[in-house]
Amino acid sequence: MGGAIIPTLVSLYLLWKLPSATLYTLIGIVIVATIAHLVTKLVKGLGIATPAFIPPLTAALAAYILPSGAPTIVAYVSGVKGWFKHSHGHQQIELLRNSVLKVKSVFDAQIY
Repeated sequence: MGGAIIPTLVSLYLLWKLPSATLYTLIGIVIVATIAHLVTKLVKGLGIATPAFIPPLTAALAAYILPSGAPTIVAYVSGVKGWFKHSHGHQQIELLRNSVLKVKSVFDAQIY
């Protein structure tokens, strides 16, 4: 619950309080997801591996560069949602296609 639901609710609350930051936040999400996709590697026996400092630094840089009135909101939301969008999308399909992750059933996954 703390890894997806709470950050999403906090992000929605922040955007509700300052809707003028929404466009810049969406641009920041795209930037963070793109950079995270570029640096992510598939590691046999581990799964998806991304250097831990890249997504937050990218979010901070995007918030600094984008001319919004609320860079802290842009940094938080784009960091949380940009990484979430990246990590739960294309890479999971790629893992299944490359047979790094073999799923026996919905409730049982093994990493080889």
